[in-house]
Amino acid sequence: MGNHWISESASRMSMKVRQRRPHQALRQPEENSDRYRELCEFLPWGYLVLEESGHIAEINRAAASLLGEARADLLGTPLQAHLSDTYVGLLLDSLAQASRTDLGSESHLELSARDGRIRHVELHAQRFYDFGKPRYRLALLDVTETRSSNLALRLIADEMRDLYQNAPCGYHSLDADAMVIQINETELRWLGYRRDEVVRKLKLTDLMPLHCRGDFNNAFGTLKEQGRVRDIQVEMKRKDGSTFFALLGATAVRDSNGHFLESRASMFDITRRKAAEDEARCYAQRLKAMSRRAARFIPGW
Repeated sequence: MGNHWISESASRMSMKVRQRRPHQALRQPEENSDRYRELCEFLPWGYLVLEESGHIAEINRAAASLLGEARADLLGTPLQAHLSDTYVGLLLDSLAQASRTDLGSESHLELSARDGRIRHVELHAQRFYDFGKPRYRLALLDVTETRSSNLALRLIADEMRDLYQNAPCGYHSLDADAMVIQINETELRWLGYRRDEVVRKLKLTDLMPLHCRGDFNNAFGTLKEQGRVRDIQVEMKRKDGSTFFALLGATAVRDSNGHFLESRASMFDITRRKAAEDEARCYAQRLKAMSRRAARFIPGW
């Protein structure tokens, strides 16, 4: 009796499970589909599914915002319509590459919205099959602001580089052995050398007449010890052998332990000032000589 009751109970439970399974099987794809749509809408970046022809089969809210149109108006339209000819080619190349590898492909696109806005996006594309039909998943990451910031930083860097290279004074850096490791275009023009002839090839003393090198070495030693030197007058030798006078000032760059790494120096061409000083000195000497001669002939002078 007990065994018969257990057998009937098990049979009834098995029947109920069998009756529930079809309903559960129908409900599972619907739940999965809902979760998929929720996930797509949750994504902070654009997500699209393209037909093999490039027409939009699915698109999330973020992607529709990038394209500047309502989602309903975008479905069934070609993504190529939002790209210039150059970027249409890049999109097609990226899709072709995604067809050849399971890793997908990456590219950069410029999207044109209906309101005229231009958005720069990083594209990641992957091919997949949906009921035997090839399709493409596309992720679009908006990098417009990042690109604008990078461009602004690049422009500032270019301006700073130009200011350094073409400053009205010379700039150079020396290592601990006084080897030239950096030099700007202004100083190279004064010396008549190309950059590849000087940087890490010559010491600064190689660009001076022999009689000036000792004074410079003493000043360089002071720089390494004290961290700064100012108004050091040197004579520089050009590639053609001619010379000019310059005024140097430099500071030391040290590591965290205080060890000397390199110098940062500015150089001013004082040839004209030196010539004016020499001329003024000669003029003063002539006046003094004239005064002595006049004193001989004019009593009380």
